[in-house]
Amino acid sequence: MTMALETKNKIEFIDGTLPKPISSDPMYPLWKRCNNLVVAWITQSIEPSLVQSVLWMESAQEIWKDLRERYHQGDMFRISQLIGQLHSIKQGNASIDRFYTQIKGLWQQLDDY
Repeated sequence: MTMALETKNKIEFIDGTLPKPISSDPMYPLWKRCNNLVVAWITQSIEPSLVQSVLWMESAQEIWKDLRERYHQGDMFRISQLIGQLHSIKQGNASIDRFYTQIKGLWQQLDDY
């Protein structure tokens, strides 16, 4: 979802960098139209049973925050395991490319948590 929003230059509607303007602001109608578009994209991409719980929210940022709080959970055991792997990884007989790819993969997994 974030990749799609970045592609459409709409990521600011969920990450909080584009706050809702006041209703008298000339940009408000444009913001509202784009926000509604992002809300529609999000609600169309989640399970119908979840849509009911976010339908009353007015902004894409509210919906995103709610879904993130609900489903984004760090796995402390897995994080600890990844850190341990990063500390103990050795190049051995692997090529530089393969070794770098292994490290990069571990960093990406850690970043995901």
